Amino acid sequence: MCSDPAASNPFAHYLHRAVITGLVPGGRYRYLLPGSDVARPFRAQPAPGGKFKFVAFGDMGDGEHAAAKSPGAPLTLSALQQEQPWLELAVHVGDISYAKGNPDMWDSFMAGIEPLASRVPYMVVTGNHEYGYEGGAASDPSGCKPYAPGWGNYGPDSGGECGVMLARHFMMPGLRGDNPPFWYGFEYGGVHFTAISTEHDLAPGSPQHAWLDAELAKVDRCRTPWLVLLLHRPMYVVYPHKSNREVGDHIRASIEPLLRRHLVDAAISGHVHSYYRTCPAYDGDCTTGGSDGGPAAGTNIAANPGMPGRSGGGGGGDGGHGTVHIIVGSAGHELSALEEGQEGWLVAARQAWGYSRFTVESDARMTVEFVASESGLVLDSFELAASDARLRGACPTAAAPHAQRAGAPAS
Repeated sequence: MCSDPAASNPFAHYLHRAVITGLVPGGRYRYLLPGSDVARPFRAQPAPGGKFKFVAFGDMGDGEHAAAKSPGAPLTLSALQQEQPWLELAVHVGDISYAKGNPDMWDSFMAGIEPLASRVPYMVVTGNHEYGYEGGAASDPSGCKPYAPGWGNYGPDSGGECGVMLARHFMMPGLRGDNPPFWYGFEYGGVHFTAISTEHDLAPGSPQHAWLDAELAKVDRCRTPWLVLLLHRPMYVVYPHKSNREVGDHIRASIEPLLRRHLVDAAISGHVHSYYRTCPAYDGDCTTGGSDGGPAAGTNIAANPGMPGRSGGGGGGDGGHGTVHIIVGSAGHELSALEEGQEGWLVAARQAWGYSRFTVESDARMTVEFVASESGLVLDSFELAASDARLRGACPTAAAPHAQRAGAPAS
């Protein structure tokens, strides 16, 4: 650990890692741990293409040792277990256990997710409660120093963990140049996921910014048409979260041009303890170059009153590519307030514990649902569609067929 209180709390954890090779894409297997008579099933990563489903959520915490802080965590864990017959991938976008170096809380959290994480890939993103610290950088597994800009609300939120417990508990993939679990990329089916750390510098000229530009540029959009960014702190923040909006504005200024240049379809984040989503957005406004489908008929959502009559992905912005931002920091922590009179980019918001369920239908369409943990009801549902710019330019060999489906003449 990097600093107190985590650094002054001696303990021993024994963590085992294994790599399984030679798996057939999409194949179904079982594995057995030494000393256990329970064979756990799992499915190998599917080949690109085809339909699959995954879930994403953030800010869960441990409902046993910190029930007052994370009262919704047991509800979400129970709901996720009901998803297991079809679930293939889980993504936790930061603020994992809120343990602050307490090994008992980490043990409790890991036991809670075991029914899920032992059967499907459980991918993680670095949050402020895993990384934020002020001293002792020699032990920082990211190889960096504490990030302390002169704006926003960065501070010692990890209790001195500085990413050590996250890095030891979760073995994320990484190629040369990646820095898992802080920034890394991976494929699953027809989706390329890029995970970044909002707890490290993202400004132009920083190592992470250079890595992100190169990472997004190298994605083969013919092989993985969908490109999804994973981050903890959101780039678009609802009222009344003033300090979080300030951070979001800085992150947006640093990396949003990269998202447009590389045609990133969606960004999934947490940190704000509620659920909301944006239109396809760029520079604080809705774009007209793509569509997220708007609210699905018959769903129980809180629509933004500032966007009357909205039916697609346009709100007065330019005609370029826009990224849909899905904020789902609602997996367990006490919920945050949401004010009336939000920005025009807000499409829907719900103040409820829950998670997002994604169904990749094709290389151009994905269904996204927000599921309430307590009731299992779908509180928001929409269709995420590839933007016109992505259909035209991300994969040149696929551009002509998409144009035909859209009713335009093939080139």
